[in-house]
Amino acid sequence: MPGSVDHLMSLRSVVSLFAVMIVLAVGGGVVLHDMYSAADGQAAAPDPAPVPVERDPEDRPGRREVRLSADAARHPERDAVRRVLQTYFDAINERDFDLWRSVVTSERLGTTEEDQWIEDFRSTRDGDMFVHRIEPARDDRLRVLVSFTSTQDVEDAPATLPEPCIHWWLALPLAAAGDGDGWRVDAVSPGTPPLYEAC
Repeated sequence: MPGSVDHLMSLRSVVSLFAVMIVLAVGGGVVLHDMYSAADGQAAAPDPAPVPVERDPEDRPGRREVRLSADAARHPERDAVRRVLQTYFDAINERDFDLWRSVVTSERLGTTEEDQWIEDFRSTRDGDMFVHRIEPARDDRLRVLVSFTSTQDVEDAPATLPEPCIHWWLALPLAAAGDGDGWRVDAVSPGTPPLYEAC
């Protein structure tokens, strides 16, 4: 019996040592992968998403410039993506449907009536737009993970969150422009609802 106990204890020791070696090997591999990826100029792990900027009510919704995370800034299409999103949000803030139409796809435009668009955004102001990631998507499209803050009259807010100030997180699909001039904001597929919360 004592021999069996000793054998069991030594077996546990071997298993424990083996488990530690696996953890160290995997951890070391991850560290080395990150080091070599950074040395090769490849994107490392994405930056953590910043907490929404909390501003005094008179300073909301915040900055009007679209900003990029360090991860998004490493993407080769970063400048084109920032330009199209800047125009997209400028159009909403300026109530300029023609400007908005210039940076959306025909599919997105086909689901939007001008009168309804003007009604939907009549009191909306967007700010603190932040691109977290730019990712490849199907059919040579891009998926842009973006957050922003909107202010609006309570009656123009979503029925599920009737608030004057809302933080939004959403994935915007971008498609290549038909004329080869950059990207256009595409129709959002029904299975990707935005996330939002009150400021």
